[in-house]
Amino acid sequence: MPSVNIAVAVGSVVRDMRNIKPSAFSPVSLIATPGGGGTLRVEVSSTPTAVDDPGTARWLFIDGGALAAAAEIVRIAPCVALRITAATQPGNVDMSF
Repeated sequence: MPSVNIAVAVGSVVRDMRNIKPSAFSPVSLIATPGGGGTLRVEVSSTPTAVDDPGTARWLFIDGGALAAAAEIVRIAPCVALRITAATQPGNVDMSF
């Protein structure tokens, strides 16, 4: 099973999923791990322009919002991009698909 690691500095990162998933409909498993005392917010977008113009894309929270502890998330629906935001401490997201 292929995997990708995303190190997230404090702030937001947008990751293009079109080039790393076998297909738009492939499920993806995420393990989001916030840094000590910090939180991670993971959002998904299926808007075609989400990578090039994230400010106008429609983003949906995965798992209800900010995560203060490590969590595994499985996303089955189509996904163009992920936006991951780390507050106060860097975090890490491991993806497998």
